[in-house]
Amino acid sequence: MMQEKKKASIAVIGAGPSGLIASRILSNLPGFEHEVFERCSSVGGQWVYTDRTGIGEDGYPVHSAAYANLLSNGTRRLMEFPDFKFPDGTPTFPSRAQIHKYLESYADHYHLRDRIHLKHIVTSVKRIDGGDAHRPRWLLTIKNTTTGAERTGEFDAVFVCTGHYSTPYIPTIASIENFRGVVLHSHDYRHPEPYAGKSVTILGGGPSAFDLALDLGRHASNVIVSVGQADRLKLQEQYAAGKLPPNIIVVKWPEVIGENAIRFADRDSADDVDAIIYCTGYRHSYPFLDESCGITIKGGKRVRPLFKHMINTKYQTMMFINAMVNVFDFTLAYAQVPFAVKILDGSLQLPSEEAMNADTEDEYERRLAAGKTLYHAHRWDDATTFSSEHYYTDLIAYAGLDHMLVGESQVKILEARVVDNIYTYRDEVNI
Repeated sequence: MMQEKKKASIAVIGAGPSGLIASRILSNLPGFEHEVFERCSSVGGQWVYTDRTGIGEDGYPVHSAAYANLLSNGTRRLMEFPDFKFPDGTPTFPSRAQIHKYLESYADHYHLRDRIHLKHIVTSVKRIDGGDAHRPRWLLTIKNTTTGAERTGEFDAVFVCTGHYSTPYIPTIASIENFRGVVLHSHDYRHPEPYAGKSVTILGGGPSAFDLALDLGRHASNVIVSVGQADRLKLQEQYAAGKLPPNIIVVKWPEVIGENAIRFADRDSADDVDAIIYCTGYRHSYPFLDESCGITIKGGKRVRPLFKHMINTKYQTMMFINAMVNVFDFTLAYAQVPFAVKILDGSLQLPSEEAMNADTEDEYERRLAAGKTLYHAHRWDDATTFSSEHYYTDLIAYAGLDHMLVGESQVKILEARVVDNIYTYRDEVNI
């Protein structure tokens, strides 16, 4: 009697959008079995809201950066999974509560919960030696944060789906230590009411920074948005044209910070500042990965060695799903997970480790030559060859996958509206 082939076991770390997509896809593949480990009490990743900041009830740093009044800055259509629609009547830019409910409904619709261990945090991933040196197995230590009990499990592959918006990136700013007011990162912002009547300075010029400025502006006396040199959203230009609310001011980056005053690079200054909020993005952080995994992170911004920004080139049974900034942030796993599966089942042969590393370094050098920096190592969110569409089309062509996601034209419509008037774009976009 022929012995049935053993299924390949996969550990999925995280039950946010990418982890749920991974579970959905793996559930339909007879050659694989999987478990999903999620440290929160609900599926949804960043969209699981909590009023808490700092350390959560489980004794670990709070994962979610969502605040009470958060709206998506991507449209419903850009976020919608290709095999699961948002409910009729969902606004073009859903709220964080609507997005969380959508993800829970997805998990229920595809019967994923039986494979998801909530309130279980992966504290360690170690390589198991033996067999193919490039395709090792993995030993995970998992802690039940309710009971404190730990267990271990061995898996043939690991999908890291923990996202990249949970560990704040705080740049060095000269003289910030002089400031005597409130200083926090946007990750710890929840409500605008505590800032009523106060002057708040936001450091950062991305969409999230301006959304925070709008939320604060309904209560604060004024909000100063301090942008760096790039100013990709042209906030200074929009401010000069009078397109922003009267109590939102746009200036350049700080030069000198005093006890309650700031002088900016354009010689503007602000007195009686009550709070400074960093909207400066996040660091890549995977504290559960043992050094045997062979992963290093430079400056919090570049994860190495990753082929196609997802495959551990040395140990190719470790995959990072959506470890990059891109406009398909919500749905990219629909391409990356099938790509990873084709590697695991042998239907896609990878180049040698040396060739993959050379390809990765060549791309990074091209970024530097184009004026990018370490900060842009995993960013695919501009209009050049480093656009999300470029990455996505390259990935599916390489693996011979079907095109499933919304096209770049939809993205360009949204971006054009944001750059023209970030204050009103949500009222003008219906895609």
